[in-house]
Amino acid sequence: MLENNLINDNSSVAFNNFSEVPRIPYKILEILLGDNDDKITEDMKYGVPTKIAEFWKMLKYNTNDCLSEKFDKKKQEFIPIKKWLTFDERKAMIWDGSQADEGQCSIFLKPLIGTSLNTAEMQTQVRLYRISTLPTSQYEAILCYEFDIITNERTCLVERNKELMERTDLIENTLLSILNGRDIEVGTGYLTFNKELTRSCGSMLNINNSKTLYGRSIVFGLEFMSPEVGGICG
Repeated sequence: MLENNLINDNSSVAFNNFSEVPRIPYKILEILLGDNDDKITEDMKYGVPTKIAEFWKMLKYNTNDCLSEKFDKKKQEFIPIKKWLTFDERKAMIWDGSQADEGQCSIFLKPLIGTSLNTAEMQTQVRLYRISTLPTSQYEAILCYEFDIITNERTCLVERNKELMERTDLIENTLLSILNGRDIEVGTGYLTFNKELTRSCGSMLNINNSKTLYGRSIVFGLEFMSPEVGGICG
């Protein structure tokens, strides 16, 4: 006698279980947020590695000195011009739907660009969302997640190690350093930037309003198989 082993009431054939998929953007944000830690060390800034800490600074501070340092003669060491962000400060930059003014936030789990960015003179935003689901078998699927990195023309440059760099380019490469090959602990597989996994993976400078804002999109792929898929029980 066959017993049901799947929540979709199929008792003879196993299928992929997509119930955990909506959690994936949140799990990606957890990686970017880091720990609630108040320590600053050489490698960690308030609970996150320096790369992640720099990502948040590029979103928070719109001037080109957001990653720059200055020499403190009293301490005899280099200190950041703009302070590192704490866990609570990073978390407050994520739009949770309750903030009426989207201009106060920098990270959104939706594709639509609000009117606040069209009128803002200085702001940078990142938008994360799933753009496609490509089933490869009854057990597996490839999920594609897009990051839109958008800034205003007045905030387009960042000085890093005394070199000027384009802000969305630097943010994109920081995201690649943090997330490429990362296990996000939902289903199986890793978040990857890999054309062999899916042709959707790639990056393109493709966002603008022909006036004041522009940006680029980068797409990651994730080979997803839920560990809850089952088979025939007898």
